[in-house]
Amino acid sequence: MIITDTPLIPNAKKYVKIEWDDHQEHEIDIRDMVGFKSLFDDIMPKKGADYSFDDKKRTTAALSVSPSGHQLTMAIDLGNMPRMRPEVKSVKLSGRRIEINMEIMSLSPLKQPFEFDSKFILKKGEDIVGKLRGSFSIEPGTQELSFSGTIRHGVSGMATLQGDYFKHYDHKSWQSYIIKLFEVEIDMNKAIINDHKAYEDDESDEIEGDDEDGVETDESGSD
Repeated sequence: MIITDTPLIPNAKKYVKIEWDDHQEHEIDIRDMVGFKSLFDDIMPKKGADYSFDDKKRTTAALSVSPSGHQLTMAIDLGNMPRMRPEVKSVKLSGRRIEINMEIMSLSPLKQPFEFDSKFILKKGEDIVGKLRGSFSIEPGTQELSFSGTIRHGVSGMATLQGDYFKHYDHKSWQSYIIKLFEVEIDMNKAIINDHKAYEDDESDEIEGDDEDGVETDESGSD
């Protein structure tokens, strides 16, 4: 980030706040896709992650001033951002319908919205047992997220909610790849069954889901 000829006035605590123009469109020049993906791989919720270790991370930056004194450059260390911590609040079943509610806390200052609903899959091992939709974004602080969809009959034990697809007008958008890094473990044994009879009577093993926009819905368990 480079700031040119901008007055920086410290407050009483010696802090300087730089206001960004929200109406200005900011562009990202990705020079190393492997490194860029590693950044999000480090901050997205991940199955088996050691969140106690990640909570100790803090985002740091270095400042430098040009020889002319007209430009201030800030270099942010993207390799030390804490991982987003999920907490599943409820899992509700009603017939073949499933709803998962969770809170995600992020100690990172990174903000990246996903403007449209994303698609998620629920997996037991390598088998896809559910398909869900939900709004997801990377935000500082705590946010509440809700995912809803359909699930195969009789799923129990631990399953993994995993990002699958992000619909965007640009099918080559990097966000389509980043959403696949999302992983949260779900304990299906703690599910609240709202309609027990309907759940038992439904013998169908089909998982509802659309295949539009190139979404693969292979239920054989292959990736």
